Amino acid sequence: MKKINNLRFLPRISEAEKRRRNPTYRNARKSYTKNLLFFFPVWIILLIVLVFVITNIENRILAGIVGLFLAASPIMGLGIACNLSLRLWVCPHCGKELPVQHIQYVSLPVYTAQCPGCGYSLEETIPSSASFTQTSCEQNQRIDKKRKLPAMVFGVLLLMCAVFMLITCFVSIGKDPGYAIAVAFFTTAFTLASGIFLFIPHTPERHTEEEPFLYVRTSVLRLVAGSFLLPLGWLILFVATATVAAEPVNISIFFMFITGFIFFLWGIWCLLAYQNKKILLFRSGKLIYSAPYGRYKEFHTKTFASMKYGAMGSVRIHDSAGNLLFSFRASLPGGAQLTDWLSEHCETASAAGPDQNTKQSRTVRASREPMKWKEEYRTPMHDHLKAIKAGLIVVSFLALAGTILPFLFMTEFSLTCAAMTMTLSLFLPVIYYLIFSSVLSLDGKPRHATAEWKSMYITMPVFPLGILFLFVIQVIRIFDKVRLTVADSDRSLICWIVIAAILIVITVIRTPKHLRGEGLFIWGLFLCLLAYSLSYSLNAATCSEAVHTTAVITDSSVENRDKDDPDYYLTVKLYDATEAEICVTEDLYMMYQTGQPISLCQRTSAFGVRMVQLHAPLNKENHSFYNQK
Repeated sequence: MKKINNLRFLPRISEAEKRRRNPTYRNARKSYTKNLLFFFPVWIILLIVLVFVITNIENRILAGIVGLFLAASPIMGLGIACNLSLRLWVCPHCGKELPVQHIQYVSLPVYTAQCPGCGYSLEETIPSSASFTQTSCEQNQRIDKKRKLPAMVFGVLLLMCAVFMLITCFVSIGKDPGYAIAVAFFTTAFTLASGIFLFIPHTPERHTEEEPFLYVRTSVLRLVAGSFLLPLGWLILFVATATVAAEPVNISIFFMFITGFIFFLWGIWCLLAYQNKKILLFRSGKLIYSAPYGRYKEFHTKTFASMKYGAMGSVRIHDSAGNLLFSFRASLPGGAQLTDWLSEHCETASAAGPDQNTKQSRTVRASREPMKWKEEYRTPMHDHLKAIKAGLIVVSFLALAGTILPFLFMTEFSLTCAAMTMTLSLFLPVIYYLIFSSVLSLDGKPRHATAEWKSMYITMPVFPLGILFLFVIQVIRIFDKVRLTVADSDRSLICWIVIAAILIVITVIRTPKHLRGEGLFIWGLFLCLLAYSLSYSLNAATCSEAVHTTAVITDSSVENRDKDDPDYYLTVKLYDATEAEICVTEDLYMMYQTGQPISLCQRTSAFGVRMVQLHAPLNKENHSFYNQK
């Protein structure tokens, strides 16, 4: 079999390898990192100042302008950081700009080995023996010890949380329902077992005195992901467990438990993968593959028959029977060196024959080819790209106006009108995408796409629209809290899931297969947010006539007492003997404290969802907000 330099054909090269090879690329990326580290503290200070201005300003229009600036400030900061770093991404020989990747509103340097203009080599000359030179055995052992610390630290924290939860469980016996105590003990036992599991090292022992000369480890992104997912999952589980003691188990609580368990276990897997997952290659040809949970497999390179490349830079090793032995990503630290070593030193790899190797190298080359325009992608809409782009701009501005204006002039809008206007305004770009999905790209302009491909598609402003989606969600949540509260959360959740499923399925079907990428997933998340506001708006718009009765209040509470504007809650009994907790004003809360009667306003939507509100008796009201409907 002909020897080939697989480093030329790798789908991805690790970031550390790029910086090691190319000093110009290294300086540009360092500058980008420094700019971001400077930007984030400045942005946090600016965020605090702008939030203070918004909360204390009386002019709604000026507050809306400041809010838009606040929403756009992260994009502006990233753009400034990128532009400053791109000043260093020029050829040191001819001074021309080097290739740049444009992702929405951010421009990043694209790694290149030589200047496209003058052909000057940007990579440093590295001896062939240096490709396989890694840190010493002592340094690798120190790295292994350091990688044990995060899992042990999180294990100690989980043990402390388990002790706290156990004390809380014993204190709550006799005060909370029995099923709530049982759920709390189960969550405590699960937390305790997870803490012990993380605290005890699971690193496998190597039964050999030979030291490996090549290491492949997981990147630090596993540690970052695990450090985020594990606390998030435990927090969701804790909140769900505490909620069980306050109200009966419903679909929302069950969904919280499922989500919490998924994030929690995923975080444990990431931490253990960062600690244990690695590949050790010895000069004798022996290879050890260590799995995240401490088990390891031992192979000899003579048993390797083929090496195949998969998606996202993955490399798969198979034996002579075609069975998958193990796989790894070439972008991991040491992955490129291991791939090159396997291609040049595996003896049984020659059994594949020159023809198969040529076919394999062509396959790998094909994965590196840019995205080309094909005539089979053409639709009648490609003949009207300018008109469609102009329409997209108009629809985006309509969505912006329909989202901001009802919020700025809330006193002139009824609740139903404001909620429906803000929701339907965001529904416009969704419908526009479904109509022109064959020419709209949710992923922007891919880096490997040709100029012809880029000229045939229009970038969908996913993230700016996503900011509007998040804004509307917050406004709808305020409506739900202080204006018209949803009493049947289970039915409302079902409506939300059904609407989200319909929107996502239609979007996936309408999106061409060659345009389905990461952007479609992000757009699906934003559609879930839109489905929430659409569910609330539809229920509010289809409500029946209000039924007013004297409220039967069973409980009261005050949250955030230390703040200037605390939240007052009253728990009322509805017509079917169920209870609902409603946020009320301070005046209504004081009326309850002084024994004055309070009216309960209940409406039922066409979907069977009850929406309630507490207010003063009608004969004492001058105006009713909902009478403006």
